[in-house]
Amino acid sequence: MTMLPLLAFFGSCSEKEEIVFDHEQPAFDTRENAILIEAIMPSGTAADDMIYIVGAFNGGDAAVGNMAWQMEHSTVIPEKWGIYLDPSTFVEGTSLADGFWFVSESEGVERTVRNETANHTLDAGVGTRNNVYVDRWASYFEVPETIEHDGYVIYVEDQTGWDALALYTHTPELFGGWPGALATGTEEIDGRTYTYFDMGWDNAGKTTTLIFNNNNNGIQLENFDVLKNVTIDRNYFFRLTADNVELLEDIPQSYYIYANDQTGWDDLALYAWGDAEIFGGWPGIEATGKSITINDVEYKQFALPEDAAGKAVNLIFNENVDGGAQAADLSVTIEEHDLFVSVTASTATIVDITGEGGSSEPEPEEPGYKVYIDDQTGWETLHAHYWIEEGFSTDWPGKELTETIEVGGVTYKVLTTEKSLEGLSVGIIFHRVADLTETERVTTNITLDQDRYYRLTTSALTEVFPESGE
Repeated sequence: MTMLPLLAFFGSCSEKEEIVFDHEQPAFDTRENAILIEAIMPSGTAADDMIYIVGAFNGGDAAVGNMAWQMEHSTVIPEKWGIYLDPSTFVEGTSLADGFWFVSESEGVERTVRNETANHTLDAGVGTRNNVYVDRWASYFEVPETIEHDGYVIYVEDQTGWDALALYTHTPELFGGWPGALATGTEEIDGRTYTYFDMGWDNAGKTTTLIFNNNNNGIQLENFDVLKNVTIDRNYFFRLTADNVELLEDIPQSYYIYANDQTGWDDLALYAWGDAEIFGGWPGIEATGKSITINDVEYKQFALPEDAAGKAVNLIFNENVDGGAQAADLSVTIEEHDLFVSVTASTATIVDITGEGGSSEPEPEEPGYKVYIDDQTGWETLHAHYWIEEGFSTDWPGKELTETIEVGGVTYKVLTTEKSLEGLSVGIIFHRVADLTETERVTTNITLDQDRYYRLTTSALTEVFPESGE
């Protein structure tokens, strides 16, 4: 057997080769009359971002916005931006050795990994290529602003392509007449940006039907099951396209028990027993410190644990002291929505937060002109929903036409309008109501300047004049 010399074998591996990562490869050609700076930007920097090199050599912050100092994004290595610098253009007596840094128009000034001021120095001449690492942008260290919402929230992942997005609700109308409310704002959650609508705390607990539309410009999304009979007792997430609505049910949410504290105690705690001690051992948990007001009633907030849903428990509100007072047990099954409770020194009861229990109906408005309809539609029922741009609107589905009168041998259904609308043009929808949303309809405008007569078919509304025999 022939033995190979070990020295010869090890000698072949003795020289280490320098490792060059892909993002460190050259991205631009050098020029013999310029210093080439190739900056490796932080992950996530947008390809269309406007980035500038800044330093004593070009006047400092005054260079931001000047295209002469704007970096060029590499089409070869996505992480790199480059710029050619001509030392003859530098401020007299300065060089890159005096320090420089980078500024992103969208992400802010460059920072170190410790959130300190960044400053690079180079002793570089023309014809050279110089790699520079940018660790962070200022935006990396910014704490997102906490959005204080008014009530529960309808979040929308908007893929409609519409110029505007509005939300109309009916039965009841929570945002007034058509087309409803424009979005409250946008919010980023787990890297996804949502358009959102604050529903208002005074609307908490109410059940309504939603219609998304392009702010009264002819397109709307309705009649989807997920938009019907929506109870405003939690946040909702929807994905909208131009012709579809999807309820996103995999978005994690936090749920709470809200207590109207009428105990008079110095402190209030909440314990639970049953399927599990979901708040731990006695006396349980204290309120989070946040409170909300609904219909002039204040509620303290108690946070439910993530795994509480589906558990049958007995809630015991107590004075949060050894041997202290406690209210009677309240048996509930925790569901995926918030729970509202009224607590006294001896009792705990679930409350209706809609504020509708003892409300009185508003006084009916003085009647105005009448609209007489010769109904040729064949629909089982006939409703009229009408509005004016200045804000008046009937609550959807509008008024059902049940009163009739015979004129010239023709039976007309009677719509009595409001006196405040006299002389105005109103938008009006005549429709049949199946389940309050699935409708056939005729949409038009009429002027309420006198009593008027019309013939209604499933496709048109035509004015008639019974006195003249037409």
